[in-house]
Amino acid sequence: MPDIGIIGGGIGGTHLGLFLRQHGATATIYSAKTPAEHLAARITNVVCRSGTTRARERALGVDFWGAAAPDLEQFVVTVNGPRPLTFSGALNPSTHVVDMRIYWARLLEEFAQRGGSLVFRTLDAANVEELSTRHDLVVVVSTVGADGGE
Repeated sequence: MPDIGIIGGGIGGTHLGLFLRQHGATATIYSAKTPAEHLAARITNVVCRSGTTRARERALGVDFWGAAAPDLEQFVVTVNGPRPLTFSGALNPSTHVVDMRIYWARLLEEFAQRGGSLVFRTLDAANVEELSTRHDLVVVVSTVGADGGE
């Protein structure tokens, strides 16, 4: 079975890692922050999990928030100014909202519980070549920029 390195511990990286573990592949997620660091951080955003994401979470066995997350059934956008504009749309199926700090931390912990490897370090583009010598495949599921952060 191939050994896959995943750069990025966000939604894409953790979902990929969980999918690979579900299918018996060896996988390592490289993340700049530990679950504890995510939980201790200031809230910066929430994740709105649509029907597609929620279906993927159910398939991966990580739909931890189905009953507890608030439902968003409609959104309304208003742009103020000399010519105000307002529009709205229904969300069908409804979307769930979860604090990203909790979401990232929980998925990283679940990945480790399922036998995945976690490495916490800041990476930059130069590290991709180094990691390619350790893994059969390296997937970048993150923004690796000049500042080295995810």
